Amino acid sequence: MKKQDYLKRIGINRDVGVGLNSLRLIQRQHLLTVPFENLDIHIYNQIKIDYDLLYKKIVYKKRGGICYELNWLLYTLLKDIGFNTKVLGGKVLEKNGTYLDHMLLLVEISSIKYLVDVGYGDNFLEPLVFEIDIVQRDKKGLFKVEKVNDIYFELKKYSYEINDFKTEYIFKNEEKRIHDFKDRIEYFTNSQESIFKKNLFCSLEKEDGRISLKHDKLIFTQNGSKIAEKITSPIKYIYCLNEKFKINLNLNEQKNLEELWYKYI
Repeated sequence: MKKQDYLKRIGINRDVGVGLNSLRLIQRQHLLTVPFENLDIHIYNQIKIDYDLLYKKIVYKKRGGICYELNWLLYTLLKDIGFNTKVLGGKVLEKNGTYLDHMLLLVEISSIKYLVDVGYGDNFLEPLVFEIDIVQRDKKGLFKVEKVNDIYFELKKYSYEINDFKTEYIFKNEEKRIHDFKDRIEYFTNSQESIFKKNLFCSLEKEDGRISLKHDKLIFTQNGSKIAEKITSPIKYIYCLNEKFKINLNLNEQKNLEELWYKYI
């Protein structure tokens, strides 16, 4: 890994050491610069978990990915820097879900454990302390971790719609390897029932909100309010990918996406 190239990709132009401030900076910058997107699932019917291909895609081609891609590559960066880091699996509350539906990271600094996640869309912007029943304030809202039992834990975010905390996902405090996720990656990539196969999206955190490209809508979220702009053609969709998310598809990828786009409007 060319560590400095990865750091530069996420807008960090200096060396970083092992510490909480560095971890906060890395997660925050990752979310602000690397999109959460599933374009390859539709264009290529695959996602990249081979390290070299994934590094090239995200760092040099300046693309994004889903949790298995984003958190897996971040795991390698944190390990390279020297962080004590583990991969965990989580279950999103969907029908037929498993505890390998989501990948997140657990990082330990000076005997304190932190949850790190750059692959879940609208989530916490900086690492959360892995401490039970403590409400933690983040720029993206209020979060807390609740214990189900000695192995399973729930990540919850406060919802003003229901005036209560709502479960984002349940995770298992058990270290995993990338190959453990192989079957679920296959499912999410190829099954017509997969949420990633049913939807075409690209989203990115902003300092004051979030920007999302979903099907035929460009959505700006700021201070809890949303403004949607209609996308009227695949050409406009591709333009938005470039203009808003800095994603530059090659000509073959553009052609494939143009043909696919009508399926999702």
